[in-house]
Amino acid sequence: MGSFLVFGFAGEKGQGIVESLQKTYMYYHNAQTVEGLQLSEVMLGKLLPLYKKDRNARLSDTRLKLNKVYQVLASVYTLQGMLYFQRTLSTLERSKENTFPEVMGKLHQKKHPTTQDFEQAIRQENTKIKRVANDLNQRGVALAVASLKNAIAIDPKNPVPHYQLGNIYRLYPGEQARKEAKKSYVTAEKLAQKEGDLASAKQAREKLRELKSQSK
Repeated sequence: MGSFLVFGFAGEKGQGIVESLQKTYMYYHNAQTVEGLQLSEVMLGKLLPLYKKDRNARLSDTRLKLNKVYQVLASVYTLQGMLYFQRTLSTLERSKENTFPEVMGKLHQKKHPTTQDFEQAIRQENTKIKRVANDLNQRGVALAVASLKNAIAIDPKNPVPHYQLGNIYRLYPGEQARKEAKKSYVTAEKLAQKEGDLASAKQAREKLRELKSQSK
């Protein structure tokens, strides 16, 4: 998996937060967003009280590379944001796939459908899809961005949520979204460089180049 998808855990045996993080990432990797989001909420429920009590407290699991409560909490919020965005993209894709069956169902109600009937049905269905997609898009992206911004607020030196936030902004039109994506990738690159994570810094630079080429 890519450098920006490593959430500070290692090892394969035992029980606890490490396994929960690994399992949540597995859900993300397999596009099982419902299960992943449910588990992320369980982890947040356990970590938030600890964070409020002492954000710098260390978790006892020695396999955690970053074992302070705030660091793990930020990782969970980051993964949650990725899952929300993945769910949004998946839902939008499914809504598009349902277009043809819906159209054919309407045409079958007519005895002798014409080309004009087909074109009209397509237009009507596309209008409905755009309306539903816009609503889903706004809600899903808002949740994803909120989770990632929570991660950044908790652990601003972690490059991962900055990078993932850039991945969301870069998919949306408009100069403001492009600026936000650039800002996120630049920050991710600088933080990764500071950590000595050259692979992640390179990933961010590649995204910046792609962003620049898209704007031409």
